[in-house]
Amino acid sequence: MASTLSAMRRVAFASPSALRHAPARFRQPSFTFMLRQSAFSTTSSGKERNSSSASLFSPVAAEKGLTDRFPPAQQKKYTQDHEWVNLPSSSKVATLGISAYAAHALGDVVYVELPTLAESFSAGDTIAAVESVKSASDIKTPVSGTLVEVNGLLERSPAVMGTKPEDNGAEGGWLTRIELSEDGLRDMEGLMGEEEYEAFISE
Repeated sequence: MASTLSAMRRVAFASPSALRHAPARFRQPSFTFMLRQSAFSTTSSGKERNSSSASLFSPVAAEKGLTDRFPPAQQKKYTQDHEWVNLPSSSKVATLGISAYAAHALGDVVYVELPTLAESFSAGDTIAAVESVKSASDIKTPVSGTLVEVNGLLERSPAVMGTKPEDNGAEGGWLTRIELSEDGLRDMEGLMGEEEYEAFISE
């Protein structure tokens, strides 16, 4: 146990390049633990979140599976691990990213590992990995479905994830787009709305 803790400490204070090669078991399973260790004002970050969510880009127009059931209007939902999912009306293709709250806690993002196109995921599966000057963390998808697009900009400019985390436009820091399965549509129903998430991060 002592040797494992020692190794974890070495990973926690390693350089970003060293973190990239750290064993997966030393990565944080989600943002939750990392955010608890973060020392910044919840009230201040909450105000930043309000500003970010109020100025959304137009959602992606994905014309797939329109004969299946879909939600009555556009939905933007959040998870307790500080991911967001945006699902336009009349579409089953949702955009996934990390919240402004999580981006503030991460600090400068230096590397993003993206998943493989056409891969299928279930809610709770690890879909990507992010490294910052503070931490290395896996990102888990809160919804089930098939990956149809990744944000290649993050491979060239990973810092965009930290500066525009909730921007789902061409120059934004969104992560992936997923065509939701029937299970994925049900997964959406269990996530937090924007007001509920605001209350959650203000606790």
